[in-house]
Amino acid sequence: MKREKLILTLSWIIVLVTLLSLIVTLNKFGVITGQATDTGEANLSITKFASIRFTDAICDFGSGNVDEDSTYGWMYTNNGSTQNLTGLSACDGLIYQNDGNSEITVNLSSDTAAAGLLPGGTSPAFEWMVDDTNCDGVAAANTYTTISAGADVTVCSNLSKTSTQDVDFYLKIPEDAYTNGESSAVITVTGSAI
Repeated sequence: MKREKLILTLSWIIVLVTLLSLIVTLNKFGVITGQATDTGEANLSITKFASIRFTDAICDFGSGNVDEDSTYGWMYTNNGSTQNLTGLSACDGLIYQNDGNSEITVNLSSDTAAAGLLPGGTSPAFEWMVDDTNCDGVAAANTYTTISAGADVTVCSNLSKTSTQDVDFYLKIPEDAYTNGESSAVITVTGSAI
């Protein structure tokens, strides 16, 4: 029995020494959890781009003439009014939209002026007006302005994303104006990102 007690005592001493050695070893290396961590990064760059398009790109005044005994006829597209004209009618004007992802500065130009659109006529007029309602920056005056061929005119310094603007026209058509076939003006809208 003494021998068994001695073996049991030695066994307990060995277990205690082993446990103390394990504790000292763990404290030396820190807690071992079996987990590993690190961090990563996701990057994204979105660039500004300017895009503008006409959502209503046709303004057709039709075919006709100035009424007999009138020296000229006229029309306004913003309210559809005409006077002294037969067969000609005021269209709804043009509409363009900022469909880019940034605010833009908007310029308009025309390839022709009144004399080119209404050839042969005495003192014709071809003017435009841009509705400044949706312009967040400096806008052209909300009045009709004479169109000069090739001139690039800033009509809005800050048109916000998805906003639209109307371009309306005033025509003064002299009785002696004529065209050999259809006469037209190409209106160009340009948007520059700001």
